[in-house]
Amino acid sequence: MTNVFVFMLMWEASGMQSSVLWSVFPEEVLLGFGAKTNYWIQHGHHYWRFVTPIFIHINLIHLLVNMYASG
Repeated sequence: MTNVFVFMLMWEASGMQSSVLWSVFPEEVLLGFGAKTNYWIQHGHHYWRFVTPIFIHINLIHLLVNMYASG
């Protein structure tokens, strides 16, 4: 359920456009929600970025496939 909640927050942050459900969320949304980037881990000491990608999905298909595979 946490994955769906985070996905809905990301969708709302991207303006709730239906196009992002099938393509990819904007980069600023992904980074804002904690996407893993080596630069920020090394230079910004954002070590929490090792954990947050567990809950981030780039589109609806990614979310559904991961939830199906894990459940």
